[in-house]
Amino acid sequence: MGLLTESILDFLGGNALDEPPPKGLALAANGFTDCVAVMLAGHDEPVTRNLLQHVSRSGGEAASRVILGECRATVAQATLVGVGAAHALDFDDYAYSNHVSALLVPAILAEAERTSCSGASMLRAYLAGFEAWGAIMKREPDHLHSKGWHPTGVFGPLGVAASLAWLRGLDRQQTRNALGLAAANGGGVMDNFGTQAKAYQGARAAEAGVACVELA
Repeated sequence: MGLLTESILDFLGGNALDEPPPKGLALAANGFTDCVAVMLAGHDEPVTRNLLQHVSRSGGEAASRVILGECRATVAQATLVGVGAAHALDFDDYAYSNHVSALLVPAILAEAERTSCSGASMLRAYLAGFEAWGAIMKREPDHLHSKGWHPTGVFGPLGVAASLAWLRGLDRQQTRNALGLAAANGGGVMDNFGTQAKAYQGARAAEAGVACVELA
């Protein structure tokens, strides 16, 4: 990723997120509100039930609530189910030709609950991921949908990794490692649209972003 990676690291490690513009914070707040609404609406969809069943069999530290309910799981697991629910009905918001909030918000909610982060930090983490995601997406010269790729699944791990790297306060080298690992985790194809696999592609991308930060 070269210069692109370094520019993202400069942004995440700089002071731009100390006092984001009011319009940016309003965008982040709207992204949270929209995502929580569609996540709750999709909580009982087949893909959500299947992911929850998978998580319940997997074990792990009960660090975060799943879909803000009584069930608890690891940050990565709560992210997986939350994103699946948020993207299940396909009513989630849309930016950069990607479903950005549906991936960022459940991951940030899960991580923030584990570490008791403030709401202000959560909004800034959203902007960290949103801006990093956009910087990467805008470098793509072709329309990925037309090539059969699902951009949300391709770019999602990087956006989520940027959000959580900032939220956890990773240093520059750790963040570089997280982004590098995230670049190896993107994927998803258009042929899966119309099936549970579409929501799963987004859910798996966000879960991967969490794992990359933990590995870093």
